[in-house]
Amino acid sequence: MDTILCAVDFSSFTPQTVRVGARLAKSYGARLILFHSVAFPIDGIFASDRPERDIKARRLAREARQRLEALAAEVEAPCELLLADGDPVEALQGLVRFRPVDLVVTASRGIGGVERLIVGTVVERMVVKAACPILMLRMHPGGVQGGDGQEFARLLVGCDLRQSRDPAVDFARRLALGLRAELHLLHVLEAPLDEDLNGSYEEIQKAPPDRIARRLEAVCPDRRHGERIFTRVYPGVPAEALRRCAREIDCDLIVVGVHRVGALKGALIGTTARQLLHKAPCSLLTVPESF
Repeated sequence: MDTILCAVDFSSFTPQTVRVGARLAKSYGARLILFHSVAFPIDGIFASDRPERDIKARRLAREARQRLEALAAEVEAPCELLLADGDPVEALQGLVRFRPVDLVVTASRGIGGVERLIVGTVVERMVVKAACPILMLRMHPGGVQGGDGQEFARLLVGCDLRQSRDPAVDFARRLALGLRAELHLLHVLEAPLDEDLNGSYEEIQKAPPDRIARRLEAVCPDRRHGERIFTRVYPGVPAEALRRCAREIDCDLIVVGVHRVGALKGALIGTTARQLLHKAPCSLLTVPESF
């Protein structure tokens, strides 16, 4: 991992977000970037308003730069400051299109109900559009829920086993190695009956998990010394099973692949990543299928 970018909004969770990003950058010897996009207000539609808006825009940019510099002063490592303007998701998307970024770290509090369906969150839009992994730190008043960057001790990754290479598993494995963390591979058995199997009901119910467990064991070949990898097979719906497993193993971070769907379809039924974004019991890392 060469470059880690912290996307900050100067909320009360920003200092903790930067600390986590700095710890991860230190663990991997990566470059750290602090990024903020200033949304300039538009107070009017007349040309006569433009000089005043320009003055206000310059003031906001200057204040944002000063706040980034103050955050950088608290980091015990060199970091680069990047300031953009406009919509933060579009600005970030433009940045990672022309500059390699291996991981974006940001904070997520999540919203629900009608507000999520109509508006969505900045973080959710990042997940949909970003071409790189996004680490969303689940925040609560006391700090990061489920790990603080030094204590990501247990990682849980969902495996669908439908492809020879799974970017989410690959990235989770590299992350676990760097953090010296446990890696738990989970496959969710949505249809437990296998038409190719013959035997009693009990045998039919038992055989597929055994078969899948063997396939999970082969997901991470050539294991290195010290790697701690565990496999699990749960029945049910992927998002619900991942949440249940995360609670049972006291997971610090869930890693899930992002499979893009149409905007309307995603808003109506939600993908596994979208559901976890709002209901994960700990921090969440999404990895695009094309990464």
